[in-house]
Amino acid sequence: MVTFATGYVQNHPMQWPGLTYDADGIVEMWFESENDLRRYFEWRGTAEAAELKEDEDRFQDFKKTRRFVVHEYQFETTRRQWNAGAGLPDGPG
Repeated sequence: MVTFATGYVQNHPMQWPGLTYDADGIVEMWFESENDLRRYFEWRGTAEAAELKEDEDRFQDFKKTRRFVVHEYQFETTRRQWNAGAGLPDGPG
């Protein structure tokens, strides 16, 4: 198997007063580069990916599935006080 992603996480929404969700889960995948992401999407169209796609078909409703490709920005917040009224911490950390 060819490896493209450097990380994979499943996020399951918690029941929380006053919040409703239109999704029952969110998956995060990390890639070292945009090229690795492109290679992953190309791989999904191959016969080698058939087992993954069959598994997804068992639990995903593709009419409701949304995909986002994002760039993550991390902010250093260690030992820095922050509260919602003060705005965001200064720049990426």
